[in-house]
Amino acid sequence: MGIDLVGHNVPASTDAPARSAFNKLSLTIRDPLPVADAAARTTLLASLAAATPAVVPSASSPIFFYQADLPAAHRVIWTVDGDNFISTSGHYVWADDADRTAATGMTSGDLGFQVDTDVEYLYSGTTWLRYTTGWLSDFTNGSGWTPATSGQWQSLKYRVTKGLVTVNGVSTKSSWAALNLIATMPDDVRPDGQVEASGVARMHPDGQLLAAASGTTALGIHLVYPIKTT
Repeated sequence: MGIDLVGHNVPASTDAPARSAFNKLSLTIRDPLPVADAAARTTLLASLAAATPAVVPSASSPIFFYQADLPAAHRVIWTVDGDNFISTSGHYVWADDADRTAATGMTSGDLGFQVDTDVEYLYSGTTWLRYTTGWLSDFTNGSGWTPATSGQWQSLKYRVTKGLVTVNGVSTKSSWAALNLIATMPDDVRPDGQVEASGVARMHPDGQLLAAASGTTALGIHLVYPIKTT
């Protein structure tokens, strides 16, 4: 047996015909391996490591998968260590928060996609920041404030689109004073500096969303700002 120019383990001209030779050839062909999800991928990696010869991912011999439960743009993924998986779209791909927290080898500007939340992340150089999301309401409401639930008003929510945060909608309270705390935004979607919707609300770099003036019943808010990346 020998390794050819594209890395396949092929029989030498003097080798006797044997099924083992075909097995070795098959295990060095790097087709994307179809799997249903991350659990199936883990099981297949273990089976490959136990094969003869063993197939273990490395920088010189990456393993590719076609993972069916991922969004279409991220389904073909590869690994060189069995722990980190990067899509051919250029994104790290994780099943959940635990996978994202365990990721290694990132550099500033890298992108990631988390399957369970359908959120795209940007690596700042020190932490992962939400970079593209759907509409979310996982902020902490200030005392007495509640995002509108009436069909008359749009409930207060936010979304991130390529690093640009839009806070939009209505929050309600019987009455409030100027600079009353409406909500506090999560750490990874806060602005670099103070942002204001003139006469309505302002967002501080610590994530505090404050009412600009006193009022009663309901407050409509619309703020747009880039996420803080440092």
